[in-house]
Amino acid sequence: MLEIRNREEFNRALLSNEVVFVQYYSSINNKFDFIREVIKRLCETIDPRILVLSINIDESPELARDTDALPCFRVYYNGKMVFEQIDFFYQLDLDLSVLRRGIRSVFNSLNVNYRV
Repeated sequence: MLEIRNREEFNRALLSNEVVFVQYYSSINNKFDFIREVIKRLCETIDPRILVLSINIDESPELARDTDALPCFRVYYNGKMVFEQIDFFYQLDLDLSVLRRGIRSVFNSLNVNYRV
């Protein structure tokens, strides 16, 4: 998981990768440790061609202009956001299942073949 700190890094990541997962978080949000574990578990099984980014909106507020709520997890395909999960259930297995199911559904509708 790469930590992104500015718009240039973010845009370069989106342009250089077909599929990008992005985790937006705030370091003052005490739920972040749980969300980090969900994303870590997700990353253990996803297709290695998927780039996973992490953005701390406290340190990079310009990257959070269009983020309405935290925690937020997004999937970009060819530079466009195709999936968004706002907040979590705070049950590891349930959150993983919901994320995977949602992402797979979007990928199926786009006819995109990546392991999630």
